[in-house]
Amino acid sequence: MSSIESSFFMSMIDAHAFSTVQLLSIEHTRLDFSDIVHLLQKTPCLCDLRVGMEDSPPSINNVHDEDIVDYIKTSQQSLSKHLSSLTISCEDETEETYNYSLAVALFVIGYPKLSTVFMWNIDTYEVMDNLHDFAESAVFEDFADRINNVARNIVQL
Repeated sequence: MSSIESSFFMSMIDAHAFSTVQLLSIEHTRLDFSDIVHLLQKTPCLCDLRVGMEDSPPSINNVHDEDIVDYIKTSQQSLSKHLSSLTISCEDETEETYNYSLAVALFVIGYPKLSTVFMWNIDTYEVMDNLHDFAESAVFEDFADRINNVARNIVQL
């Protein structure tokens, strides 16, 4: 299967109604964190997302670093009531896991039912370690239990 441009895919999402979609698999399109959050806003019934993700620092509306945690906590419109399973893949096998780990921690904050994360071509042991470190930090302390629970349920594909 060939890859489609993320900008083309996002324009399709904006132009069409996806409000009742429950499972979406777009692993051959690389989206950044902001595009994935936008996609989740457009698919409020989505329970299972399988997506290719860019290895870039997570940001939304130019909010990044520690500020993004507060942004997600206070940004109620981006929350999904149903997302429980997330598959993240990257193009080439990587040991650089910090950005993926941070994205998972942020998804845990924004999507309270998220319980299982599957990863393709990403070192899940490093992601688990990073998530446990995040859970112990002051920035993520309100979500430590949920982050640790997801960390225990990361599956390497």
